[in-house]
Amino acid sequence: MPPPVRSQAGAWRRDKAKNGVESYSSVTKSRPQENSAGLAIAEMSDAYSRETLALKQEVESYVNADPYDPERPKIVAALRKDGATWVAKYARGGSARKLSARRVYIAIDALQGHLASNGVAILPKDRAC
Repeated sequence: MPPPVRSQAGAWRRDKAKNGVESYSSVTKSRPQENSAGLAIAEMSDAYSRETLALKQEVESYVNADPYDPERPKIVAALRKDGATWVAKYARGGSARKLSARRVYIAIDALQGHLASNGVAILPKDRAC
């Protein structure tokens, strides 16, 4: 008889019966749900408000900057760094506690994607805030 194929429905149950190997679903049901990264998300306090407003001003300066401004690469570099820092602190893995943080995360994620693909190129009018 050929060995069981893992994609077959009862393969995991047969393995458990034979070898004492548990199925994935039985292991995950027995463990309490916890943050997958194992790290807490920062508290939403006055620092959240200050940092979010500062990031918003950086985004506005990027959007309003002249495409030929020699300061544009510096603005982009600061926006990449500060955007990544904000996301790591308040919306790690896309998980945010407040609706406003979710919306900021979506905007920053889209802008980070644009910057990664297009560098210092201008943001198209249909994507600007």
